[in-house]
Amino acid sequence: MIGSLNINGLGGKFDEVLEWIEACDILSIQETKIDIYFSDSQFAITGYNVYRRDRKKGGGGIVVYVRKSLPSYRLKTKTNEMESILVDFQVSQQHISLLCGYKPPPVNNNIFTDEMDAFLDAAISNRPNIICLGGLNCDILHPLENGKEGRAWLDICDIYDLQNLITAPTRISRTKQSCIDIIPTNMPEFELQSGILEPGLSDHKLVYTIIAQNAATHPGLKCRVRAKFQIQSGCPMVKQ
Repeated sequence: MIGSLNINGLGGKFDEVLEWIEACDILSIQETKIDIYFSDSQFAITGYNVYRRDRKKGGGGIVVYVRKSLPSYRLKTKTNEMESILVDFQVSQQHISLLCGYKPPPVNNNIFTDEMDAFLDAAISNRPNIICLGGLNCDILHPLENGKEGRAWLDICDIYDLQNLITAPTRISRTKQSCIDIIPTNMPEFELQSGILEPGLSDHKLVYTIIAQNAATHPGLKCRVRAKFQIQSGCPMVKQ
């Protein structure tokens, strides 16, 4: 099982979240709110590789747990405003690029789009099969609200041929139901089951997917096409 959870502070909840990590083969955790003063040993779990990116000034932060039975390693990636981790992992004989990201609410659509494009390009250059996990604060249930953040994300999905496996509310408040915790992929045909669980650890639900072990290679994309970009000759049209 591959999962994603916005924990809103990992330091005081690690014992509670431990059982959810061990229920998953891969779990991406956002808004860990930990920094260099928290050692890796505090969050180590037997049988898992741990990849973390801390936020420098309070809030944010990502930790990714990958079961050691799935060979994995971290790749270098650079995003300035978004928080991101790129991991290559192997299922059976197939390698997959795993993008784990968190977009802080103040990041505007232009910066988000540029950094997400670069993040996705790096992932696809590594492996044509990709799975994304994280909290982007882009509500796909209300794409035209909050400065059209959801619309910006859906446009990116169209360009990169990504299908959102989670489309139900993942955060419910007194006044609104939002889907801001995501699992998009360009290999939806290998999805066996996806859904939402309630761990009761924050105001976000845990989202998950289960994929077939015999996932085949996705043909991938040769380039990106946006209205503001000139179409390159010989490049397949993704979106007009």
